[in-house]
Amino acid sequence: MAGPARTITTLPPRLGRTATKSYADLLASRTDGEEFRLRGIVAKAFDGKTNNTGTLTLATGGATTTDIDDQRIGPTTIAFLTAIDQNGAASIPTISQAVVQPGKIRLTHAASALTRTIGYALFG
Repeated sequence: MAGPARTITTLPPRLGRTATKSYADLLASRTDGEEFRLRGIVAKAFDGKTNNTGTLTLATGGATTTDIDDQRIGPTTIAFLTAIDQNGAASIPTISQAVVQPGKIRLTHAASALTRTIGYALFG
């Protein structure tokens, strides 16, 4: 028994599969809503510009905890920490972290009167 007649439909070229347009041309070719927004996010990610980063100053005085608040933090999220200043660099090895509730990572560190600035990137 013969099935329905089949026709061949050519697919439009996908991102990265065309020699006629540059990456920048592909990004500029569509400006309709979600697809354009996602292409912009991908382009920024290739340039190292992601939206999962931030900086904070560790609490001073007698405080031994500092919180990172972000709605995207879940039970398996970790914060990759890096020093922004010299005092922050000295503090990095002594910091521990725990997700205490959705949206909050608590950093536990030694008390200090010094201003200590660190940067973070959230993963997970």
